Amino acid sequence: MRTHTNFINKVAFRPDGKFFISVSADKSIILYDTESLEVVRKIDKAHNKGILDAVWINDSDIMTCSSDNEIKYWNIETGT
Repeated sequence: MRTHTNFINKVAFRPDGKFFISVSADKSIILYDTESLEVVRKIDKAHNKGILDAVWINDSDIMTCSSDNEIKYWNIETGT
């Protein structure tokens, strides 16, 4: 799978295991279906600098932190 354009800093599975996310130095967040490995959603330019880490809060929300000194809360289903 080559879905990012720069190195990947974190991969995290949703608690139920149905989806996982990856975050990268390319500033993007990608949501994948665990069974098919297909990209479900991609959020480009999620931060102004590379994303360092991400965690699942619940089945639809994640938090990310970046070298731009920001922490962001995302609804991964809507991308907002």
